[in-house]
This record gives sequence, C-alpha cells and structure tokens, in this order.
Amino acid sequence: MRIKGYNFNWDDLSAIIPAYRCANFLPAAVESLLKCPISIIITEDCGGDDTLRVAEDLQRRFPSRITVLHNENNLGVSQTINRTLEYVHTKHVLKMDADDVIFRNMCVERMTISPVMTNWR
Repeated sequence: MRIKGYNFNWDDLSAIIPAYRCANFLPAAVESLLKCPISIIITEDCGGDDTLRVAEDLQRRFPSRITVLHNENNLGVSQTINRTLEYVHTKHVLKMDADDVIFRNMCVERMTISPVMTNWR
C-alpha cells in the first residue's frame, strides 16, 4: 500500500490492548481494529469480570488475528503493556485502550508517521 510516498507492509504493524474490567467495551474496540489487516494482542489483567471470556471468544472468532494473554495477578496498566510488548514481533505497534474505537485511517496514519519512530524497543 502506498501512502504519501511511503510504501509500507501491514505485517509491520500490530496492536496491543491492555484489558482490565472492560468486557462490555472490548468487542467494539477489537472490531474497530479488525478493519485494519493487523494482528492484535489482548492482555487481560486479572480484573475478575468477563473480560477474559470475551477476549477468548474474540480469539476463537479470529484465531489468525488475535492473541490473548492473561496475567495471573493484577499488574496494572504499565506492567501489562510492558509484558505485552514482549510478544510483539512487528516493527511498529499501536497501543489502544480497551474502551476505545478507531477508524481505519488511524492505522494508515500510524504507519505514515512510523518511520520517525523506529527505535521503540
């Protein structure tokens, strides 16, 4: 795909979602990301609600696109993000909150500015 003179590969981008007590919002967040041809990693942070079940249901529906991780103990958002980043195998990552939705052009915009943000690890 060519955007503003920059040719990028969708395989270079993945999304991470730290998820804590967001069972009601997670499906909309994930479905908005599924509009972009990227992989998604959801990490459930031991919230005690149905978030893990919802995440696993989404993974069953889209097994090639969604990976679900589960923290055995509540780590908080910062440690959950850091843990999730250990599973990212792409050059670029889009971090999204579990109660947000995005438009498809957000992924494109992220990839267009990514060349200036190459050393995130």
